[in-house]
Amino acid sequence: MTGAWVKNVMLVKRESSEQASGLQQALADQGWQLVGVCAEPGRLVERAETWHPELVVIELPSPDRVVLEQVRLLAHRLPCPVVMFAESAGQAATAAAIDAGMHAFVVDGFDPRRLRSILEVAAARFNVHRTLQEELLRTRAALDQRKLVDRARGILMRKRDWSEDQAYRALQKMAMDQNRRLVEVARRVIEMESLFE
Repeated sequence: MTGAWVKNVMLVKRESSEQASGLQQALADQGWQLVGVCAEPGRLVERAETWHPELVVIELPSPDRVVLEQVRLLAHRLPCPVVMFAESAGQAATAAAIDAGMHAFVVDGFDPRRLRSILEVAAARFNVHRTLQEELLRTRAALDQRKLVDRARGILMRKRDWSEDQAYRALQKMAMDQNRRLVEVARRVIEMESLFE
C-alpha cells in the first residue's frame, strides 16, 4: 500500500495504452491504483480533469514542449504531484522540466525498487510547495489589508488633523460599532474620500 496522501495515479506514455510498460506493471505490482493511461501527451490536462489523479507519472523519452506546456497548465487547473521518467535529458531539459512544475525528474529509466520512494518524495515535495504557496498568499493578503488600513489612517490623519494613534483608534471604534472587520472599514473610508476628491 502507498503513502496515505497518494492513491490514484495517472500514467502518461506514448505507447498504446493496451501495451503495458515495465513502469505500468511496477505501479500495479506495488499497489498504486492506476486511474488511466494517457497515450497522447498533448491531452494530459484533459485526461487529468476527467480522471482526477492524485499523482501523474510521465514515461517519455524526453520532456518536449507539448509535455512541458501540459504540466504547466496542470499545475494551474488541477494541482498534483508530477513525476517524469525519461530516457535521456540534458541539463537544460532537466531545468525546464522542474520549472514547468515536475516534482521529480528521473533520467535513464527507473528501478522498480526505488519507485515507491520516488513517488512518495514527489508527493511530499508537492505538499511542501503547496503549503508555501498558501502561506505566501495569506501573507500577501495580510500585507494588502495592512496597506488599506494604513491608507485609511492617513486619510483620517489629514482630514481630522489626528495623530496616528487617534486615527487608528477611530478606525477600530468604527469597526466595533458597525460590527465589521477593520479592513472593511478602511476600504469604506478610502471609498468615501475618493467621492469627495
